[in-house]
Amino acid sequence: PIRLWTGKQVITVLLRPNSSPEWPVVNLKLKANNYDTCKDRGYMCPRDGFILIRNSELLSGNLDKSCTGGKTKGLVNNLIRFHSVDHAAGVLNRLAKLCARYLGTRGFSIGITDVTPSTRVTERKQALIKQGYAKCHDFINKFKTGKLEADPGCTVVETVEANCNGKLSEIRSDSGKMCLDELDYNNNPTLIMAVSGSKGSKLNIAQMVACVGQQTVNGKRAPEGFVNRTLPHFEKGARTPEAKGFVQNSYYTGLTATEFFFHTMAGREGLVDTAVKTAETGYLQRRLVKAMEDFCVLYDGSVRSAETRVVQFSYGDDGLDPAMMVDGNNPLSFKATLNHIQAKASRSRIENKRENKDYKSDIPTSQHLDDELKNATNRVGSKEFSMCSLKWKALLDKFINQQSKRAPSKGCLRGLHPFVDMCLDKYKRAQAEPGTAVGAIAAQSIGEPGTQMTLKTFHFAGVASMNITMGVPRIKEIINATAAISSPIITAPLESSNYLTVARIVKGRIEKTTLGDITSYIEEVYKPNDCYLEIKLDMDHIDKLQLEVDAEVCRDAIASAKKLKVKDNAVVKEGSRDTIRVYPTLTDRTKILFSLKNLKNKLPQVGVCGVANVKRAVINEIEFRSASDDGGTGIMADSNPAKSHPFQGDFSDSRFSGVSWRISVKDGLALLSCKGIQAKGTIDDHKLLRVDFQGKQGMPSSPLIGSWKDSHILWSNGLKWKAKHYHLLVEGYGLLDVMGTPGVRGLETVSNHIAEMEAVLGIEAARLAIIVELRKTMGAYNLNVDSRHFSLLADVMTYTGKVLGITRGGMAKMDKSVLMLASFEDTTHHLFNAAVHGHTDSVSGVSECVIIGKPVPCGTGVFELVGSFSGAEAVSEVADLGPPLVDRSVGRFSYV
Repeated sequence: PIRLWTGKQVITVLLRPNSSPEWPVVNLKLKANNYDTCKDRGYMCPRDGFILIRNSELLSGNLDKSCTGGKTKGLVNNLIRFHSVDHAAGVLNRLAKLCARYLGTRGFSIGITDVTPSTRVTERKQALIKQGYAKCHDFINKFKTGKLEADPGCTVVETVEANCNGKLSEIRSDSGKMCLDELDYNNNPTLIMAVSGSKGSKLNIAQMVACVGQQTVNGKRAPEGFVNRTLPHFEKGARTPEAKGFVQNSYYTGLTATEFFFHTMAGREGLVDTAVKTAETGYLQRRLVKAMEDFCVLYDGSVRSAETRVVQFSYGDDGLDPAMMVDGNNPLSFKATLNHIQAKASRSRIENKRENKDYKSDIPTSQHLDDELKNATNRVGSKEFSMCSLKWKALLDKFINQQSKRAPSKGCLRGLHPFVDMCLDKYKRAQAEPGTAVGAIAAQSIGEPGTQMTLKTFHFAGVASMNITMGVPRIKEIINATAAISSPIITAPLESSNYLTVARIVKGRIEKTTLGDITSYIEEVYKPNDCYLEIKLDMDHIDKLQLEVDAEVCRDAIASAKKLKVKDNAVVKEGSRDTIRVYPTLTDRTKILFSLKNLKNKLPQVGVCGVANVKRAVINEIEFRSASDDGGTGIMADSNPAKSHPFQGDFSDSRFSGVSWRISVKDGLALLSCKGIQAKGTIDDHKLLRVDFQGKQGMPSSPLIGSWKDSHILWSNGLKWKAKHYHLLVEGYGLLDVMGTPGVRGLETVSNHIAEMEAVLGIEAARLAIIVELRKTMGAYNLNVDSRHFSLLADVMTYTGKVLGITRGGMAKMDKSVLMLASFEDTTHHLFNAAVHGHTDSVSGVSECVIIGKPVPCGTGVFELVGSFSGAEAVSEVADLGPPLVDRSVGRFSYV
């Protein structure tokens, strides 16, 4: 027998060929792509998906793209940040040589057998499809019998389509998970490629092995190209999965004729979208680069234009380079840095003991460790850290204090001072260098991800009927500072967000309700001596909509409507509370008939209540977010029902569908009620709820203790209650009116319309809205762009005091130079105007310098050399540097 090598030992040798101190010491914890998140056992993952490298030894995990790729938490980035670029290049070079040699002898090819489904895979696929079809048929049957309830803001047709589309789309994703479980990891190159991240995904494998899945066009199921059907092969009005674009066959089994047709529809949409998108994003990026090419970081840390106008006093508010970020907006990961320090310290102690048998080390006492912790905390607040931002220092201080509380023993706190030193060193290295062309970098960082977005509209979160513009069109609206956007949405949090009834009442106050929406009829009444219009209000419908409307309100609305031109005394409320009479203003008997007809046509459009410019308001159930997670820009809900904090809300019971408990908490006492069952309880400062149901039928006989966590109550017997929170999504304009509506949290109400935010809340609110909307649009496609790029673009658009778009008109208002504007668009127009009006150009921007042939004032061209001289000798010493720019009045020269 001979000694064999495992793959992990080979990787260890590649990382550190021998024990020489010149080789890097790597410490890394990372989850691979095939990590089992369901079981979440860490390095005991059954798929070996938890990568653990300690002192350059691979202890667990398999290396894939998440580790060896360009991710910030990967191996390559770890080598660069903790060691050097040369060490990272060396490891990659050794790894490439080994892989090339190994693949040259073993081979790695795919074949049809890799995607041949087994009997078990086929059976599980059929079970998934059968289950999905059953749910869709259930929706369709409810729709046909009239039992399907419409989702908020949707029609019944839109509801059944959205539900069927969602269920059928789940089949393909579930098939992908099933394929990953059933196919052999060890001898299936196709699966290995998808799992390792080199090419493909579980979606591609699912389409090859299991089923191609639901085909969507414009985010919906296949449209009806013929009369009430997609193709003439199906019955009229058919909404079955087969008739609306679901492909249950795989590429292995082959598609039927209708399935192939639906597949071409979805594929053509992607091709057209890609072709059109290329031109759109190319022009978008050109405009961004032209507008932001002059901005760079100067030696005082500020970002200025070519005319030295201050755009940001500190780049990105903290002066850090986005390229150096590791953990979100943090230049380092505190946890990874501390693990690295401690691992190196323990390794050095072991090596010292191995080399020197008489080695002795001092064991610090408890008091010594307490002093070390105190000194480390004091250092963070000292002048040594004065260059660091307050937010970063607070995070570091919080991390150190957390480690002191979580440490199993105080001996684990050794090495805090080296940790603080390394944190400070990494923060200094992450500073943006003077001369960095942050404007051009931001323009490319925002423009390049645009190629990965679509030109289509997406549904708003959770609301199927509310289409909001996303992708490239939304980016264009923001950057152009469009005055009239395609889908203005106002997000209105509610003061009592726990009650659906309250949400409906507030919705009635905001949503524009016309007279035609709440009337049973509008009739013409002719009598021998009189004629008028009689309006009958539908009071049941008004009560159902929770509207604060009666006959008196309607009478005032009709009398004040300018288009009707009706006198106040011509609108009379009858004796009953739901009847109104409207008399014509004309007395000429020949014109009364036409006057009544005209009034009858116009009366249904009279607004009775709500905001005039609002199209509709939709109640949307939201996930709970506590105030600490909210950041001050989203919706906050009551989360701390302590003794002195009154709270009311509805909680759904996990045992039953549609059953909710109403809980009222005040002064430490809790009252629970549900369908006639009532119970009393107490709640303490630690948010523990104790309830005695007193042996009521169907309820526990002994008292229950529940832990109140965010919006959930976890009971001691395993039951889970979840709180419901609502807010309003208002489609249309009128931010100021919505903010002033009773029941709405005005301080937290925001709009996605930048111009309206500027008009109502000011230029700073508009700047923040630009950042939030750009981040939201990119985030919808899982595109991570550093917030410093967004903040710089927002500052460029708003630093003049008003929102200016990145267009030819907006750039002209930014006081750009003549040559720059001429090199962008309307060349002859700008040159002619400059010549007529005698404009001058300082030739200080990038475009102007390129045209003239001067060095660009970015990078190494951002500084000037200045020195004193006396006489011709000093000048002759620097004659070979070129002709100096001499200012004889002060005796100085400079080279630019």
